[in-house]
Amino acid sequence: MEKNKIRVGIASGDGKFVTRHFGHTDRFYIADVTEDGFEGIGLRMCTPVCNMGEHNENDAEDAIDVLSDCDCVLVAKIGLGMQEFLKSHGIRFYEIADMIPVSLREVFRRESEIQ
Repeated sequence: MEKNKIRVGIASGDGKFVTRHFGHTDRFYIADVTEDGFEGIGLRMCTPVCNMGEHNENDAEDAIDVLSDCDCVLVAKIGLGMQEFLKSHGIRFYEIADMIPVSLREVFRRESEIQ
């Protein structure tokens, strides 16, 4: 992570609100966040990891590939198995279901505290 810049993968269905569960999302909006605000980088598609409560290892690896340059992910919810999976790949997660700008400010605040 560059000093004072955090790259975040956002689980959202509409690009306005954090609405998606990590395992159910088929897309991540990517944003770079600084103390001055955020810049949208793009939209990345993936196969949902969870299928009726079962996790597919290949789909989980696909999600990691999509998020490989992200410092953390922002989700509405995430299960314990995927929490551990993300941690094992060095990606932090935040459950903050709100408008994306509000959620990104909170992520930046929390990330700044751990640096």
